[in-house]
Amino acid sequence: MSAKANNVRIGLFVLVAVVLFILGLLAFGAKSYFQQKTQFETAVPGEVYGLSVGSRVELRGVPVGKVTRIAFGWNVYPQSKVSMIVVDFEVDENIIPTTMGLSRDQLIEEAVKRGLRAMVKSQGITGTSVLSLETLNPTEYPPPSIDFMPRHYYI
Repeated sequence: MSAKANNVRIGLFVLVAVVLFILGLLAFGAKSYFQQKTQFETAVPGEVYGLSVGSRVELRGVPVGKVTRIAFGWNVYPQSKVSMIVVDFEVDENIIPTTMGLSRDQLIEEAVKRGLRAMVKSQGITGTSVLSLETLNPTEYPPPSIDFMPRHYYI
């Protein structure tokens, strides 16, 4: 009788441990999989040394997303004559402010007109890079001209 009771206790203990393990995963890391994301893309005319899929995307130094794809422009948009590297990235939904009267498209378009740019920044001696979203002077740093229609929001 006591052997059967011990088996039930051991089974219950293992079941509770598995449930706690799954809850711990959700609490400490997997919850980001359930957050809404907004897809963006940018075209880089130069090189993207150190940038890789999974690299951080930062807005004024604060991590807000990650790079999801890096590809040559001629592979993504075969009709394009511009030789650029297309970088797709996702940003957490709650980062984009909501403004009464403006749609998300209008809000992003206005931010780009005011100088929002995506640029590859090196992180020092590690050799890795991040995609940094920064507001620059739009007359000094005009957006590069592209001859394709981006699939996602374009910065």
